[in-house]
Amino acid sequence: MSTIAERLAERALSLSYEDIPEEVLEQAKLHLLDALGVALAAASVESGEEIVRAARSLGAGEEGTVIGAYERLPVPSAALVNGTLIHGLEYDDTHTGSIIHASSVVVPSVLAAAEEYAVDGKELLTALVLGWETIIRLGLVAPGAFQARGFHTTGVCGGFASALVAGRLAGLSAQRLASALGIAGSMASGLFEYVVGGASVKSVHPGWAAHSGIVATRLARSGISGPKTVFEGRFGFYSNYTDRAPEELPLHDLYRDVGERWYTTELSYKPYPCCHFNHAFLDCAAQLVSEGLKAEDVEEVVCRVAPEIVPVVCEPREAKASPQSGYEARFSLPYSVAAMLRHGEVGLDTFSRDNVADRSLLGLAQRVRYEPDPDTRYPETFPGSLEVTTRGGDVLSRDVEVNRGGPRNPMPEEEILRKFRDNARRTLGTRDVERVLRTVQSLEEADGPRSLCELLRAAEERSPAFEMRSNR
Repeated sequence: MSTIAERLAERALSLSYEDIPEEVLEQAKLHLLDALGVALAAASVESGEEIVRAARSLGAGEEGTVIGAYERLPVPSAALVNGTLIHGLEYDDTHTGSIIHASSVVVPSVLAAAEEYAVDGKELLTALVLGWETIIRLGLVAPGAFQARGFHTTGVCGGFASALVAGRLAGLSAQRLASALGIAGSMASGLFEYVVGGASVKSVHPGWAAHSGIVATRLARSGISGPKTVFEGRFGFYSNYTDRAPEELPLHDLYRDVGERWYTTELSYKPYPCCHFNHAFLDCAAQLVSEGLKAEDVEEVVCRVAPEIVPVVCEPREAKASPQSGYEARFSLPYSVAAMLRHGEVGLDTFSRDNVADRSLLGLAQRVRYEPDPDTRYPETFPGSLEVTTRGGDVLSRDVEVNRGGPRNPMPEEEILRKFRDNARRTLGTRDVERVLRTVQSLEEADGPRSLCELLRAAEERSPAFEMRSNR
């Protein structure tokens, strides 16, 4: 009798470009653009330099493109860097039900493997969709259970999706691909402890998952075996990384309707570069600001939150109200809401050193508190309920059940493309931004990833801000 990993491997190898509906393919291109734009923005900041420096120390090689950098690195290291860049600004897409940052694992894995094995554009798009469909299913089998156990869902699930797409592109047999999944299980990592002090290692989790999946593929290709009962086994993934027994979980959903049921269209774009748990509250605050509420009129703000998100964006209370860095501020509900009330928008510059040190903004954040609400629909949705008491005694309330960016409250395509352009222009010049856009939009016609990767790596034109930073 075949194991879950064997059946998933067989489904992964049988999926063809022609199986994928046009709507899914169009969303795949938009999510790819969104991820590349976010990575290009991250390449322009200090944290982007840090991960490149770290990866460079792991060894030399020129097989893999690093987004936004002139140099090339070994394929696993390129995936590590690119995944970290995509996730580093908390601006990458998510899937709500599975609590997964999908593209920050899938895109770097596919780009690296596609470049290594020189596959065409149709196969690249097929691998992207396969990766998204897989990583989402891995989380949906036990939604919220990884975090309850202290693990970052994206980090621990991501290596499987990476191994699956890398193994397909490498031409592994079904048996060796199942073995690669078993090997990836031994590499699954990503502790939730980063939430306590806002440690930036969280941004590395997707990159490390992409790196691990590619390494797992290489090990399997070389003959190293992995346990094919990695998902359902007594000492397997779900037994150890959740508090649920495998027999209690719908593990057959990992493969059963792959190629028939499409979760890629359920991915949510992020309109704000901060933790997704904050977004519905920011939508509430934005509504009040648009209706005339002024920050100086605010006496108190109460956010009613799902208890499960309290350790991520609400506690420790003093640390969240006074974040010490832009990265910490991205996981602060008080700071993010205060920024929206103060500035009427939340963007990349919201988390600059100057804003994080702004005493008036921090003073407003001190007046934002929370109350647990056990009756929310989390994690089916990431809702927000906000109540503002003004200095004049008025009480203003807003509720958002489904935040902006997902299929039930979508961002228009023109807004997604504007986000891509704004992000990409932080590293590339305007002409090259448009060349990347056109290349992705016609990706199915490409005979390989080379043209896209060259645009991302060695653009003819760089933004003035990027050149100024690079020449310091």
